[in-house]
Amino acid sequence: MNAGTHFNWLSLLAGTLGGFTIIALFIWFLFFMGNDIFNYKIMIINPGGIEKIENYSNKAKLLKEMEKEGIILTPEEYTQHVVDYYNTSITILATMLLVFTILGYLHLKFLSQQQITDETMRLLTENIRVKETIKTAIFGEADEKFAYTEDFIGLNVEVKGIQTELEILREKITPDLEFDLNNSEEENDGNKG
Repeated sequence: MNAGTHFNWLSLLAGTLGGFTIIALFIWFLFFMGNDIFNYKIMIINPGGIEKIENYSNKAKLLKEMEKEGIILTPEEYTQHVVDYYNTSITILATMLLVFTILGYLHLKFLSQQQITDETMRLLTENIRVKETIKTAIFGEADEKFAYTEDFIGLNVEVKGIQTELEILREKITPDLEFDLNNSEEENDGNKG
């Protein structure tokens, strides 16, 4: 296992542990520290026991006033508060799960792209067969389209050699040509006369 793969697994493990730690701290705060937020006593009146309460008229009036002001909750109100509390908790947890899922996906996507890039670069730099294939492909095209300096030097030497041979041939041909031209003129003059 190479160092790049090992690092990616450690990074994934660290992200997962960090996410679980944050969720655990949030749940701890919600259930243990959150009790201080709702620090009031809830009393539920049993609807069947209202007649017994009416025996204590002063107390019954007090309880009815407290119920009107919202200090004492009916069973339906209490149930609605509990349901709202847990609905809020579930919504927050679901939102956190969604956020961590999206962040985890993006992080894994980034890591996989980085790993693919690193592996490709390693393959291109370390694999001799790939290097040779790339060089052959690039220089094969370059050989077909471009000439090298050595080719120009060779052509220049060949042109100079041809020029030298041409000069030598001119020197040989010129006296022979003049002699032939003079003889042809004399023959032409002789034939006319």
